[in-house]
Amino acid sequence: MKEQETSPQQDAQKGSARKRRNRQNSVVHYVAILFAAAFLLMLVTYAMERRKNIEMDDKYQDLTQSITGLNQSAMQSVQSTLEQNAALQEEVGALEALTVQLEEELRERTLQLEQTQGALEYSQQALDWFWQINEAYVRGRYTTARALIAQMKNQNLAECLPKESATGNGRFSPYDRYQEICTALG
Repeated sequence: MKEQETSPQQDAQKGSARKRRNRQNSVVHYVAILFAAAFLLMLVTYAMERRKNIEMDDKYQDLTQSITGLNQSAMQSVQSTLEQNAALQEEVGALEALTVQLEEELRERTLQLEQTQGALEYSQQALDWFWQINEAYVRGRYTTARALIAQMKNQNLAECLPKESATGNGRFSPYDRYQEICTALG
């Protein structure tokens, strides 16, 4: 067998081809590593984005629940306020009706008081006249008593005299005494 002899030129070509192959393999390895690193970075980025999206979804759900709770609370508050408003409006209506009723009663009582006051004033005037008539009659001044009786009749005050005795001693009332004097002076 013949040993193959190689020339230095051939050795140089083989070395050069080997270097080229080694360089090409290095470049392929380098590109593969870059692609793997890029892919790995994309996976990490995807995982981070996914986790961030899940956290955002959780926060969104929490916020949605909070908003729903607040809305329900607000609606309950509004409903409660509306019910209170309706109750207050009913109370206002009842109070207005009561106010109208009380104003009517006040007018009636005021009218009654005015009538009573007028009657008391007439009764006071009638008692004044009666006192003068009785005084004139008791002193024997019959002409003066008759003139006073005539003036009292002209003013229609005789009916304003009290018809019951305030003393409760069984004696005549002012009206009955007046009638007695009128009959006596005849």
